[in-house]
Amino acid sequence: MAPKRTGLGARRGAIATALAVSDDAPAALSGEVLPALNAEPSTAVEYADAIRGEWLSAQQSFMRIGAMLERAKQSLGSDGYLDLCSTLPFGKAVRSQLMTSYRAIQSRKVPDFMVPAGYTTIHLLASLSDAELSAAADAGLLRPDVKRAEIRALRASGFGRPNRTPSPAPQTDRRAELEARRARLMAELAEVERELAALT
Repeated sequence: MAPKRTGLGARRGAIATALAVSDDAPAALSGEVLPALNAEPSTAVEYADAIRGEWLSAQQSFMRIGAMLERAKQSLGSDGYLDLCSTLPFGKAVRSQLMTSYRAIQSRKVPDFMVPAGYTTIHLLASLSDAELSAAADAGLLRPDVKRAEIRALRASGFGRPNRTPSPAPQTDRRAELEARRARLMAELAEVERELAALT
């Protein structure tokens, strides 16, 4: 019986096993693990079409995951839902984004043609106010290929936010100067009046 490896020996063994598994990775793409492609692309256009199709399918899957999370939250109760979440392969932040994105599409706050943009982009759009969303539409940002940086730039610019009430125009320097001169003259006139009264 071979002695049990510990420490560095065990680590080397684990690395060797991982490398051996990675040698079989091409087989995964042939259909043994992942579904095989219906037709092997051969041109840039064919690859682009195939990739776009896979991307859309992935985004639709994310929407379905958001829908299932929403239903699970409603039907399992608090404890059951938390138990479910503890078994999922993603954390609270992703879960929140998926559910918020699903709700935004379902409620039509974000139009359904935005699904190919991805759940993270939809989540960002869902965080906008109605005025900001309207500004985004006017700026041509409600399109499936929009970048999150474009949405963030729109928000940073303040478009769609209520205008602040303009503050009153400050007093001009000339007005302040004249008012100060008037005050000095009035004080001088009062002094003259006192002196005149003393002479009578």
